[in-house]
Amino acid sequence: MDKPFCSEVVKVADTWQEAITEVLSETIMQTKLAEPIMASLLRTLSPSDAKLKDNIGTGCKKSYNDALETLKEVEELLKTGDKTKSANTKISSAMSRLDDCEDEFKKVQMPIEFATFYKGSKKLLSTCLAVERTRPDLLN
Repeated sequence: MDKPFCSEVVKVADTWQEAITEVLSETIMQTKLAEPIMASLLRTLSPSDAKLKDNIGTGCKKSYNDALETLKEVEELLKTGDKTKSANTKISSAMSRLDDCEDEFKKVQMPIEFATFYKGSKKLLSTCLAVERTRPDLLN
């Protein structure tokens, strides 16, 4: 984990609830950017790569959409106190969905602009997990 990054993201927070809300909001905003970035990426692939374009486009779009829906579920769980304590599992699930997108690039190198975006998404999710693990009722 990148402690300086985590500190930067949550520095305005006075409470755990504010910290997790801040990092989760940042992560959701980042995840929403996936679709236009993916569309731009797909335009750069050659027309002869139609099957590859379809696999990457469909697979990554689904991965990021699933991750986004899962993060929205976490947001709702946290608003209601997450009595089932399942936010951590759901954040981990969202991270796994991004890994599914990365798997789509086994036949072609992930373009640098998308790789940078992907790494940023993973960094934010990792920060979400780190902040979630400091939840006061889990530390007692």
